[in-house]
Amino acid sequence: MKKYFEVTAKAGHVGRHHYTEISLFIIAESKKDAAETAKWIPRVKHHDKTAILAVNEITFNEFNVGMTQISENPYFKAKNIQEQRALCHDIEVKSCNPADDKSIEIKTLKERNPRKYQKYCIPYCTEDYTHGYNIA
Repeated sequence: MKKYFEVTAKAGHVGRHHYTEISLFIIAESKKDAAETAKWIPRVKHHDKTAILAVNEITFNEFNVGMTQISENPYFKAKNIQEQRALCHDIEVKSCNPADDKSIEIKTLKERNPRKYQKYCIPYCTEDYTHGYNIA
């Protein structure tokens, strides 16, 4: 049985580590299906594990009102970044700090693998090329 859902998601194209919240209106059989469908809609930050903020079941009338709001929203009408900057002055942009967000992994330096390092070591570092000299 098909149900109507309002999915609140993080939308992109507003800067790195920034997002804006949007409401999407989805027809699906369950909340899980609605969230998965919404995650792959264009503009949603689908690479982010926390891209879906909320999923609520709604009525058919609320679904129609929501679809009308989406069709009138300039954020969804913009076809490129220039149009978005011209049309969308009042978008509320939120920041997600990568240090606070556990879904974004911060890469740290690792110790070198000694075997791999020896494999690519310069030939004169080995004893065969020392020619009797002590190279420390």
